[in-house]
Amino acid sequence: MKIIFFRQAELKSISPETDSVSGLGATETCFINLAANLSKYHTIKVYCPCKAGIYSGVEYIPYTSYTGFIDQCEMFQPDFAIIVGNPLILFKPVHLNKWKYIFWQHNHPLEMKHFPISDLLTKRKIPIVFPSTEAKKYAQKYYKQDTNIFGIYNGVRDEFFVDKNVQRVPNSIMYLGALYRSKGVLELLKIAKELPEYYFNICGGFDMYGDENDEFKDECLSLCGNNVNILGSLNKNEVSIELQKSELCIVNPKIGNLETCCVCALEAMASRTPVISGGKSIIDTIIAHGGVPCVSILSKCIKNLMGNQNTRKSFAEEGYSWVSNLTWDKIALQWWELLDSLKG
Repeated sequence: MKIIFFRQAELKSISPETDSVSGLGATETCFINLAANLSKYHTIKVYCPCKAGIYSGVEYIPYTSYTGFIDQCEMFQPDFAIIVGNPLILFKPVHLNKWKYIFWQHNHPLEMKHFPISDLLTKRKIPIVFPSTEAKKYAQKYYKQDTNIFGIYNGVRDEFFVDKNVQRVPNSIMYLGALYRSKGVLELLKIAKELPEYYFNICGGFDMYGDENDEFKDECLSLCGNNVNILGSLNKNEVSIELQKSELCIVNPKIGNLETCCVCALEAMASRTPVISGGKSIIDTIIAHGGVPCVSILSKCIKNLMGNQNTRKSFAEEGYSWVSNLTWDKIALQWWELLDSLKG
């Protein structure tokens, strides 16, 4: 089978090489790892902002334009073209009916309101794959449709299952995620001052996609006390070490947040680090495998979990056991089965 991935993003260089030396967002790390694992069974190309080359058995082709992608498809004649994250090209009149398309949606449905996604499902009959079974069920209700909506979990990079032989630092708490207003980092920084007995390491970038909000960054930095350390964007090895040193990981603490899978939470579980996330969200059942979906006061939730080592240990082991089924080699096989069923 021949498969081509398309990713349009503001980033200048996306590849496994970049993932090894600097921080990338979950959307990027997910399609990089899926492409690499599918290449064990199929011929894979990736068309995205990148340097031309062969990485992990996958040919990376630098993004130039939509028509450039169509030209690549004309030459490659793929069985499937997987559109990652941004569906804009699917609404462009560029001979899109020639190939079987799949939209791999990493966004919450409410974040896609400016695109007529329902048209993809009903008129174009384009399958949409959501990054978890929970997101699939939500989307089926949201779009009022069951057909052409699928759910496959995002996988976890192998690096996070490797024991780095580091010691847990007492009272250390890690925030993991992009430093955007929607990700809840501001809410965490506001309550960090109320919890001087704990040390907060903030891992993530203010400008992951090249669009830094200076006002928001200044607001965040003004809240950083002596118990807060901004680590910035780290590569996957550095993140895995920091997770294994932490006693607790916090991901998007906003109640009712718009996460649909949360790779950061999965990586924390793979590192045997319990997780707190904002509750009343799509991902509550995911978080509950290895932590607490917080539905009330965040500071109280943190104190309760940090004050109970046995509970943290239990969450750590339960989360690790569950997420062990989400290695990328296993996830790639699920994608293979889906693609085979859709090939017709």
